[in-house]
Amino acid sequence: MERHENEFGLRSKDRRHAKAAACCVMLIASIGALACSGNSADPSGATATGGGAAGGGAAHSAATTSSMGGSPTTPTVEQLDDGSFVCRPAGAAPFPAVLYNHGGLGNAVGGDLEGTCLALAEAGYLARSEQRPLTTSLAGHLPEVLTALDELRAHDDAVPARAAIIGFSRGGLLTLQATLTQPADVQKVVLMAPAHGKDALANTLQDVSAMQASVLTLVSSNDVYQADHVQLAQDVHDALLAAKKDSTLKTYPEFETDGHELFFEVRDIYWPDVLDFLDGL
Repeated sequence: MERHENEFGLRSKDRRHAKAAACCVMLIASIGALACSGNSADPSGATATGGGAAGGGAAHSAATTSSMGGSPTTPTVEQLDDGSFVCRPAGAAPFPAVLYNHGGLGNAVGGDLEGTCLALAEAGYLARSEQRPLTTSLAGHLPEVLTALDELRAHDDAVPARAAIIGFSRGGLLTLQATLTQPADVQKVVLMAPAHGKDALANTLQDVSAMQASVLTLVSSNDVYQADHVQLAQDVHDALLAAKKDSTLKTYPEFETDGHELFFEVRDIYWPDVLDFLDGL
């Protein structure tokens, strides 16, 4: 597991550098337009926008607003002090809300926090990608996920009664646990190759009676190297069906040399299925 997560950490870092370079070009072009329109820009060249996430504080934000000073005409991306991202769709609020929980182990973060957040905003969802502590132990991670869910639902631009959670790997385990902890707050759940967390997943699946949300579980057929995530996904699906819950399991063909890497970033292979499932939230 460590080999794959560390490899992802390097690739993720390279992608972030590429994204940052592209953003700099866009921001430089935006500064001139902002100066002409009389809007103020922060030192990074990004415009300040209202309606930030509750708690955390914004490290930066960027948006294009209409000439009348109304709702943004493009999605906004806001990074909080803890490294989390909050992304707002274009147009007038309110919006259904989606929380994304990454995978990974220790210093290696599995999944694309900013990319997933932005992709959700582009699809019309107020999104938050939560950056959890970079620890090997999951101690304290579930309370942070629950706090992030509460803050997202309390956001000025959110519809609290229309919320979903997406989780990858260990983030999938935490997503399942969070939904069972606060079942009335979550309407839809997407689990991407949920991890076992040693005995945590098995213990969680012993009682899923509290589940109220519809659940979509995704896995690649060759996601068996770090752990048998194919079987773990089946275990989740079977437990939910046995409890008469709304559960769907989708298994994709083999992805490259390690199926777990399918969910390291937003890909056309699976992302349309996520959006189809979230539709109507």
